[in-house]
Amino acid sequence: MKRKYEQIKKPLVKIQLIKPYVSIYKSNAKKRWLNRSLLDIYSKEFLMYDLNYYKAAIKNEQIYIKRKNLIIKNDPNIKIQSNDCLIHHVHRHEPPIDITHDIIINTDKLLIVNKSGTLPVHPSGYYNLNSLINIIKTKYHENQLYPINRLDTCTSGLVIFSKTKQYANELSSHINSANKNSKNSLIKYYIARVIGNIGQNKIQIDDGIGKLNPQLYGFRRVIDNSINGIKCSTIIEPLWYDIDTNTSLVKIQPLTGRSHQIRVHLSSLGHAIINDVLYNGPLLSPI
Repeated sequence: MKRKYEQIKKPLVKIQLIKPYVSIYKSNAKKRWLNRSLLDIYSKEFLMYDLNYYKAAIKNEQIYIKRKNLIIKNDPNIKIQSNDCLIHHVHRHEPPIDITHDIIINTDKLLIVNKSGTLPVHPSGYYNLNSLINIIKTKYHENQLYPINRLDTCTSGLVIFSKTKQYANELSSHINSANKNSKNSLIKYYIARVIGNIGQNKIQIDDGIGKLNPQLYGFRRVIDNSINGIKCSTIIEPLWYDIDTNTSLVKIQPLTGRSHQIRVHLSSLGHAIINDVLYNGPLLSPI
């Protein structure tokens, strides 16, 4: 007797291509920037472009300083002062992106969206208009959205938005109380497929996380249990092992919410997420 399998319809991929446009970035001077040159700040703090780009941008007056009522242009060596505003005019070419998403819940106070594993939640790096929050605001005419949880660009799943600041504070308090055994707490779980046989026992990792030199290694983070490391805790529960592909399916509960926490902790065990281009492999030479 032949078995009948229900055909699963995969969602259509929706590619969005944004027409190039000019965007203006304004950055108020930080304490660590004081008495450093304009060129030094951009070349070492803003890593989207290389040194030659920033030299040309300052020369072409795309980058300049607003100091009270003064506009200071074409001076790469000018020292940053308190209350300076650094301004950068960028001709943006956002990469095309799969904007596939589903609205799960939409009420007067709450919006829950299931996003794809290609879509950034917030404007960052190369993406601005091609970010979930800006897509939602434009497509569904939602002017005020307060994100309650955050997912990495390469992570698919539910993103919760509040439509009011008061409700956002309430939801955030429920998430923050997840480790205090509160009956009203919201607990976040993730499912991941990782390299190798991770075993059958539940694991808790309490290793801290630190940053590498961003100029050499970009956004990659590593285990750091020194005084400089940020304390993190993750619970990993093995669900299933596939001998044919030598991969394990795991359920993950982050007890803290640090950037790349799950990815770093899994990689530190030697069981990186299978399609994680940043952590699936040894620490490479500087890029």
